[in-house]
Amino acid sequence: MTQVNATRSPVPVAYVYVTLATGGAERHLATLLAHLDRERYAPHVLCLSEVGAIGEQIRATGVPLRDFALPRKRLWLPGGLLRVARYLRRNGIRIAHTHMYHANTYGRLAALLAGVPHVVATVHTTGGHPRRKQRLMNRLLDRHTDRIVVVSEAARQALLAEGATDAAKTVVIRNGVDLARFRGGAPRTSVREALGVPPGATVVTAVARLEPEKRHHDLLRAFRDVAADARHVHLLIAGDGSLREVIAQQVRDLGLQDCVSLLGERRDVPGILGATDLFVLPSEREGAPLAVLEAMAAGVPVVASAVGGVPEMVGDEAGILYPPGDTAALAAALRALLANPGRRARMGDAAARRAALEFSAEEMARRVEEVYARIIAAPSDPA
Repeated sequence: MTQVNATRSPVPVAYVYVTLATGGAERHLATLLAHLDRERYAPHVLCLSEVGAIGEQIRATGVPLRDFALPRKRLWLPGGLLRVARYLRRNGIRIAHTHMYHANTYGRLAALLAGVPHVVATVHTTGGHPRRKQRLMNRLLDRHTDRIVVVSEAARQALLAEGATDAAKTVVIRNGVDLARFRGGAPRTSVREALGVPPGATVVTAVARLEPEKRHHDLLRAFRDVAADARHVHLLIAGDGSLREVIAQQVRDLGLQDCVSLLGERRDVPGILGATDLFVLPSEREGAPLAVLEAMAAGVPVVASAVGGVPEMVGDEAGILYPPGDTAALAAALRALLANPGRRARMGDAAARRAALEFSAEEMARRVEEVYARIIAAPSDPA
């Protein structure tokens, strides 16, 4: 691994996001910052629009966070782009690290205007089907990008299929979680009581934003069939989003009020997972969802749609995968594990081992630092 000269000042790195509301990519940043070597790298966080809950958590840690507060509909006006470029230039940013499509475009343009020596872009998901204009912009900006980080091999293959970059520029760095957060915690019984779970119920939990691509409607239809057959089963849905009222109405329409709890946005996910018997994620597209990794770190078996990097994460032993959109297959997977506590326990143990071996926050941060070190050490770096 290439080393940075320890006598030098930390290298200023700017992390560029559109928003830092609650979501997997945003939690990824908070985790990375918590494990980044501050003797080698000095982080700056640039939030183009809404700061959100994750942004406030990052700000509270003392990391410099610049809130540009640009309205979403006016994001692309030249004035905003120039403000971001000025910040990068004035703070001597050596590496601009952008995340997700809009920030990858906007942040790389600002870095180009500011003359930032190095640019890294992270792609967090797959299946976006970019329009022709977006593909052209990606190819243009790729010429000024040192590395494209992808969170799974599936995401890498999708990116290469789009022709957005060269294989030599891409590097797979899997998401990581702070394993210590998911060990121990509040007593299982007290958490269940606080959440209103009936005594003796088997708990199924989904943690995801309430947005169309997460396909909660598939989950509720499958759960209706499961609940009709299985006694003492309860579904917890943690998360918020644009479909909150739609999902609440579907719960009522399906007659599931007594066995489904909509928890809203939560900051106590480790405790909720500690009280969970089975985790479920029915998304139509994902990159490498942190929610699945967190469930695995908590030793909870997973039922998930086989999309994006999910199969790479879960493998053959930590859960059951099913074709996205197939509610009958989802219901069958839930039934199979709800009916077999021993199998759930074995899969939960395998999930915890896999998370510890392959998806720690420390390993993720080390690999990101290695990318930075390698591009800084390249002959083209002026410093």
